[in-house]
Amino acid sequence: WQANNGAANLVSDPDFVTPSMWGSGDSGCTSYITNEQAHAGSWCLKMTHTTSSTSPYICLTRNPNGTPKMYIPCKPGDAFIVTGWARAKVGNAGNQGVRIYAGWNGNGQSETGAAATVTTDIPSNAWVQIPPTTLVCPANRDKVRFLVQTIYGTGSSAANDVYYFDQIVIREVTASSATNQALYNANTPGSTVD
Repeated sequence: WQANNGAANLVSDPDFVTPSMWGSGDSGCTSYITNEQAHAGSWCLKMTHTTSSTSPYICLTRNPNGTPKMYIPCKPGDAFIVTGWARAKVGNAGNQGVRIYAGWNGNGQSETGAAATVTTDIPSNAWVQIPPTTLVCPANRDKVRFLVQTIYGTGSSAANDVYYFDQIVIREVTASSATNQALYNANTPGSTVD
């Protein structure tokens, strides 16, 4: 399944083929591209836990130098459809679910979140789809960050656990998407918009 309404995928380096785009500024983990697994093509994004944190995350919009571009602009009512695929590595000590998380911020308000979530443990012998989900910006928010995270399933998180992600899609599906594409002027808006 692909969310495809003509709007660009907001994930930086969505094919996960540019090593310099990853590996910096993540929380509770490191991010790299790898050919150890792939749901499509030859490469995917690899998350390695560095702690037993309950929710390590990787920011999905990046600057050209690979550092996270934590926020992109939005407005109340803007809708984004998100999906992706995930897989655990054989031998992980913990067992976790995953999610693609939208954190809505701005206008002096505290962050409020929404997510597309797999709450069951991610298997190591097959890819699991993060279900296509529409996330809508709430009132009094003007920017959003998109993260991919592991979260508690039935087990726990452990340092050195590895999870793979591929074909992550974040597309704006509101009528204003044409305006945002004009602002971004690229398939990697996180690299051009604060």
